[in-house]
Amino acid sequence: MPVLGGLLGLILRGLVATWGPLVAAALLVGVGGHMAWEAWRVEPAHTGDPPRGDPTRGWSLMGLSVATSLDAFVAGAGLVLAGGNLLFAAPLIAVTTGLLTLAGMLLGALLSHLPSRALGVGAGVVLILLGLKEVLF
Repeated sequence: MPVLGGLLGLILRGLVATWGPLVAAALLVGVGGHMAWEAWRVEPAHTGDPPRGDPTRGWSLMGLSVATSLDAFVAGAGLVLAGGNLLFAAPLIAVTTGLLTLAGMLLGALLSHLPSRALGVGAGVVLILLGLKEVLF
């Protein structure tokens, strides 16, 4: 996605620089708000209700993937527009993303004993803050 963003950034310089961060922010805030709301409204497991589906599948995963990809797309466009070396940065972004994903999975396994409601709300709040960071800083 950074490479595609960089290529499109060369073509659509003004549009990508102006609207890309706003779209990424809207997606992050939307997905984070939905995630926090869903985690908050779920009843505790001892009620006898059937367990809810896996939040790492379906539309939640699709929304997070789109938001993350759009962020990388905008980063690639910004890098090219700022005169950076995209051929060096793209593999670095890929390796960093892979390592942080692995770290997140390991951390998730370590924290799995904590209440899922609190973790879901916390994850949603983090996504909302990341979205706000896109447009405020």
